[in-house]
Amino acid sequence: QVTAKLNDRTFTGDLAGTLAPTFSAHGHLGSPALLVGSFLFENVQTEVGIKNAIISLNSVTANLYGGHYTGDILIDTKQPVPVVTLNGMLKQADVGMLFSGVIEQKNKPFTGTLDMSTMLTFTPGQADSIRKTLNGNITVRLQNGILHGVNFPALIEAGQAFLKHSTPPVISYNQ
Repeated sequence: QVTAKLNDRTFTGDLAGTLAPTFSAHGHLGSPALLVGSFLFENVQTEVGIKNAIISLNSVTANLYGGHYTGDILIDTKQPVPVVTLNGMLKQADVGMLFSGVIEQKNKPFTGTLDMSTMLTFTPGQADSIRKTLNGNITVRLQNGILHGVNFPALIEAGQAFLKHSTPPVISYNQ
């Protein structure tokens, strides 16, 4: 599910269905804020194209948690379940702010800045659907990184559960 906010209005939609192969369009898309899952992208700009049932978001730029994202996104809608390809880079994002969008916590267990590059494909949907179809590479570089009060055995157990597609344990950061 994708949510976009424009001024005081919120627009929400799902990526599902197919586009007619003969439909085509192009243009520019800009938004002051775009919420994708739990990630808040700000000052989003991209060139949009639709051709041969493929939606392309080229030269995407956005601010994300103090950093800057650039990349391309392709959504192939030729099949009933679309396939998304992400090819992008995130530079100088605040690790604590980034993980606060993923992990609910009172205190930030991580501090530092993050550079990350991605080349991923997946089918959109719920987390389990994405996890089962996720393929590609992620390169991460952490600068000035510090972990505060992290329960490493629980994190390893959570990672193993993720890879086995089972329910992860509840992680306490006070242990």
